[in-house]
Amino acid sequence: MVLNKLYLRFKEHYMLYMPMSIIFQSCLGAFAASYILFSMDSIWGILALTLSVSLCMIYNAAILAQLSVRWVFKLLVASVVLNALLLLLYW
Repeated sequence: MVLNKLYLRFKEHYMLYMPMSIIFQSCLGAFAASYILFSMDSIWGILALTLSVSLCMIYNAAILAQLSVRWVFKLLVASVVLNALLLLLYW
């Protein structure tokens, strides 16, 4: 329900939210990557770093490839959730 409302708002103001979301998720991914690098001591850190960077790059590529708004929104949510979890996990 909440995601549907967010999606409708994102779709309605796509050109407004697009640059803000790129900046937000890229900064969140950079913070997550830096904390992962600070405390990386095993193969799990490398895997977490790979996931974080890959999802941020996939989101940016989806916008550049002009995928549908629904795909872009799903990737944004996935990127924000994953990077927030990794940030909390490696803090």
